[in-house]
Amino acid sequence: MLVAALASLMSSVAWAYGSSKYALYAQKSSPAFVNLIRACVAAPLFLICAIFLDSAAFVWSLAMTPHLAWLMLSALSSYVIGDVFFYMASARIGTATALAIASTYPMWASILGASILNESLHSQQWAGIISCILGIITLVYFQPSSHAHAVSLRKHIIQGAGLAFLASILWASNSYAVSQGQIKNALFLTNAIRYFSAFFILFVFYQLKDKMHLKKNAKDKTLNIKTLGIKLFPTIFVEAFLGSIFFVYGFSHGSLSQGAALSSLSPFFAVIFERFLRHRKTTYYQLLGMCFTLIGVLLIIL
Repeated sequence: MLVAALASLMSSVAWAYGSSKYALYAQKSSPAFVNLIRACVAAPLFLICAIFLDSAAFVWSLAMTPHLAWLMLSALSSYVIGDVFFYMASARIGTATALAIASTYPMWASILGASILNESLHSQQWAGIISCILGIITLVYFQPSSHAHAVSLRKHIIQGAGLAFLASILWASNSYAVSQGQIKNALFLTNAIRYFSAFFILFVFYQLKDKMHLKKNAKDKTLNIKTLGIKLFPTIFVEAFLGSIFFVYGFSHGSLSQGAALSSLSPFFAVIFERFLRHRKTTYYQLLGMCFTLIGVLLIIL
């Protein structure tokens, strides 16, 4: 259980590393296009690893099991729809406010785990989950936002808050789908299915909509799939490849509530990265949020 908790925690570290770059390029092109690039790089990596490292029996029997449906639901609720809603919310109300709303998804996942999976949660674990959520909200709500102009419009506030709330529900659905659809002892195959499902859906969306948008911006070479894929390869390898391995392992060997809470701590690690790598000053609110988060992690895993 402790190893599963650490794996979920490491997935947060990976997302903290990759999310800032994804958000930057999503503004230049589109959220769906950036997620398509992630799938283009990650899916073949997972497939190669699955062929050589996962049991071949899983590959041939998968179509006859319910795993495929759950993993396709995971891809839909995360890479295809959930992440897109989150980026759209960030453009309207700012990344900080959007994260404050969307990062409440561990609560929905915990409710699912307790009501559907009959997972028993002790009062200490509930206190830890609430403490983590409070910490995340404190961290992201009080950090400087680069989109302050967006919140001046009431229409954008309503739209952005609604999109962020939908993202939180979808991310909770992703957590539940992974806990139900993961193939034990086949981490690479599990992630290969998730990313290939996302790739096919996003590719259709790209052909129908994004391709026309990107043609209008043909002068910007960063919008080319090949160029952007090369630029983002190190980030995708750390976030999408290693991060997804940690994410699935955490949910397959631990509880839904614990995995959701610990895998949602990326804002906490983002503050640390900014403090030591970008030499940005840490505010008192951020220190308070870090304390809430650390206490919550200890309550959940101890």
